[in-house]
Amino acid sequence: MLAGDGTGQNLLGLIPQATAFNNALRKAGDTKIDTLRRAILQVRIAEYRASAIALNPIDWADLELTKDSTGQYIWVNVQDGGQQRMWRLPVIDTNAVPEGEFLVGAFNIAAQVFDREDANVEVSTEDGDNFTKNMVTIRAEERLAMAVSADDRLRFPMTEDWQPNAEDLAAQTRLMGIPVEAITPEVVGCFKAHYLALPDTAHTSKRWANELAKWIKRERAFAAGSDEPEPWGAKGVKV
Repeated sequence: MLAGDGTGQNLLGLIPQATAFNNALRKAGDTKIDTLRRAILQVRIAEYRASAIALNPIDWADLELTKDSTGQYIWVNVQDGGQQRMWRLPVIDTNAVPEGEFLVGAFNIAAQVFDREDANVEVSTEDGDNFTKNMVTIRAEERLAMAVSADDRLRFPMTEDWQPNAEDLAAQTRLMGIPVEAITPEVVGCFKAHYLALPDTAHTSKRWANELAKWIKRERAFAAGSDEPEPWGAKGVKV
């Protein structure tokens, strides 16, 4: 359910569908503990509240073994250990998460499992030549599906690999009278670079398409030397 690639009988897990960590949130000198807190912030900026952290056991051990400048453990008492929690959230250590990676999310609402058929285990001695070789075949199966929420209202900051939703952008540019040939990789790159420097700005997918269309319209007006004033409220209060 975490790392499945969706091929064959494998579920498409949470990791392949997760939003990449926004590296623009990092600060100089950040530790692994700091990075996890900033990942929680990224979830919160998107208008969700993280409910858990999933880590590889090796990474979790590294965190528990963190020491201060005097060599004292900052996380646990080695006699009694410590709670498997960080930043108020439970930590799940699992080999399903690759070493060096992590997963932070609102797991309580992120996905839902639909169980069509309970786990079924059958045993048979009549498979092939089982009887003559004193062998037993065991078949275990379960039929289920996992649906991951794709809420279009999700707000997220700009990322380097972001691409506008084609349908949303087409609708916005059509309404604003912007020709298709005006949407160039260079213009989109400048737009992304501008907002990568503003990591606290987060919008929905539709809003990002709207902002890009307005950006293109302003760039075209500037290039044409237009004196057309900006619409009322263009520099007003953010909502």
